[in-house]
Amino acid sequence: MRLLLLCGFTLLHTLAVRAGVCVRLVGVVQDFATHQPLSAKLSVRVGAGRMALGTSADGTGQFTVDVACTATALLIERTGYRPQRLPLNLTMFSAPAEVYVVIPLVAVDRQGTDRPYLQTEQKHYVQPAGGLSAGQVQHSTFAVADALAGAPLRAQVCFFFTKTGKKTCLDTDAAGLCTIDFTDKDIVAIEVQAAGYQAYQGNISVEQLGGPALRHEVRLLRELTILAVQSGPVGPGLLPQGELQREGTSTPQRLLAVAGRAGVFTANDLVPGRYELRLVDQASNVLQRRPISVVTGLNVQPVTMATRPVSVTAAPTAPLATPSAAPVLADNLPVVFFDEGSYALTGAARATLQQVGAYLLQHPDVHLRLVGHTDRLGDENLNKYLGEFRAKVVANCLHWQGVADDRLHIEGYGSRFLVGAQDNAESRGRNRRVTLKLIPAQPQTATVSNYK
Repeated sequence: MRLLLLCGFTLLHTLAVRAGVCVRLVGVVQDFATHQPLSAKLSVRVGAGRMALGTSADGTGQFTVDVACTATALLIERTGYRPQRLPLNLTMFSAPAEVYVVIPLVAVDRQGTDRPYLQTEQKHYVQPAGGLSAGQVQHSTFAVADALAGAPLRAQVCFFFTKTGKKTCLDTDAAGLCTIDFTDKDIVAIEVQAAGYQAYQGNISVEQLGGPALRHEVRLLRELTILAVQSGPVGPGLLPQGELQREGTSTPQRLLAVAGRAGVFTANDLVPGRYELRLVDQASNVLQRRPISVVTGLNVQPVTMATRPVSVTAAPTAPLATPSAAPVLADNLPVVFFDEGSYALTGAARATLQQVGAYLLQHPDVHLRLVGHTDRLGDENLNKYLGEFRAKVVANCLHWQGVADDRLHIEGYGSRFLVGAQDNAESRGRNRRVTLKLIPAQPQTATVSNYK
């Protein structure tokens, strides 16, 4: 999709700066049962309305969307699947963040006989008459479970009989089970309710009487609960794995490692509650552990990894001096460059910032000044916002590595301090940058890193 260029950067990013982007969601939509990627519509709830964001890609299910701070929930919809809702919990983000998520969609139950299906799938159907033997019944057991976690649920199951107009309600036991005998062919409406879950409204066409006992699965959906774990840099050759163990249980759950994103893990089938988060090496040695609380919606956990000493250098010939009693701090830190009209970090920028973050974690008495710049194309007031926004994105990357916000000092100058000529693309590219400078510890009152 081609974006309209306005004032030196895309309209999309202009609006992002003005509206306040709290999070960039990067991920994939997939079928929960088969793990096949899906194309689905993405939108966000804003106040009483909604705002369309786009569609996940055909064939891959991948998406990248910027979410404004005013959004309260991500909505995911596809024909043939039950809609999903992810509360965003955006108050946890102090600066624009990039978070990887996997969105599972559960296929609807199609219309059939002698099994439940969603009322939305009801098609015109005439139940055939049949010779019924007196006393014949269909003995049915209904098993109610969490659609994603598979855990049995205590729920109320109500049956509405078309022929008699009667209503019968049953409660499931601790195993999520209840039983009923159907004594007549009928189309029976079913409503299943459990605390914290979407109500299930379905039908069952009772056709078979006098046969074997039947078992029916009813899967209830709650609002999505997703955990995204983003760890900082690790030692050479170390490939950590993420584990999560719920309080009161004995078996840990392995988190999904995100391909191509070292140290990033996710889970989307969690029940809200208290957990212990662990990062372990290939031999199951614990590298990091912490108690966490998982709430309904989006949960993000930055984890600072213990690392070997890492030097930050601008080039192999220019090592960074280690602070001493009279610290001499290097001025030749690498520059973080950006594509035209963009505030997204490149792979090279992320690699640079991993080194910078590791150094800052090893030297808590050192702060960092981040200054954002742009080329001179477009309106200077908007360029100043974009420069500051780029600096905040860089600061946020360091924040997720465990660097405290009060050690990051942000400034944005737009095109005020240009480097070189501005009559060619190469020169303009050198000006789309964030410069980094190590500085001695500053009073907390000087910190301006929080993004609101």
